[in-house]
Amino acid sequence: DEIVREDWISTASFKSQRAIELAERLKEYHPEPVSGSGIADVWRYLPRERSLVFLISDFHMPLKELEGSLANLLRHHIVPVVLWDADEYKNLPEFGITAVTDPETGAKRTLFLRKDYRDKIIASFGARREAIYKLFMQFDMPPFYVEGDFDADALTEYFHQFVAA
Repeated sequence: DEIVREDWISTASFKSQRAIELAERLKEYHPEPVSGSGIADVWRYLPRERSLVFLISDFHMPLKELEGSLANLLRHHIVPVVLWDADEYKNLPEFGITAVTDPETGAKRTLFLRKDYRDKIIASFGARREAIYKLFMQFDMPPFYVEGDFDADALTEYFHQFVAA
């Protein structure tokens, strides 16, 4: 969102019910297409002591904006959770007309796809994924990617990389 949504903030608690309620609300949430500029103010809502923070987004935002925001979060252990829907780019037809919506602005476009144009879109998403990865790694924040269904075992494996062998 363009601002930090205080209605989605959940402070630490020993009561699991708060997290369950938040998860249920998230299942039903369908965001409006807006920018992710609110990420710049996230640090203001975090405690002073080092905390584990899950930063969940598709990260379809300007990399310079994201970079400035990450610099303000260095005191914490940040887990960037990158949510991407493979249907956005992998399952496009090789030929035909398709409608696309920009996830940040909500702008709709109609595209006439050919195989080479489809391949270019897929390559662009691959390049974007690499750019996001490199940016997070500059801040020593390995991203965790979720495409499709969430895999709890994959998240467990993600955290194993931080444990000394």
